Amino acid sequence: MMERARRMAFAVAVTAAMGFGAAQALAQPNPARDDVRACSDSLCARVCSAAGFHGGFCNSGGGCSCYL
Repeated sequence: MMERARRMAFAVAVTAAMGFGAAQALAQPNPARDDVRACSDSLCARVCSAAGFHGGFCNSGGGCSCYL
């Protein structure tokens, strides 16, 4: 009887831990998608112009690429 209670308690603890982990994983935003949205061509053009380049644009990785 005691062995069965231990197994049940262990199964409940594992299930609770996995459920908590799944809830946390689904609640976090996707950082890669947010980084791509943060880039804008006008911002890249201003940053690149300030760095001495002729302008710039957003690349597919979500960062700025400057014209040479």
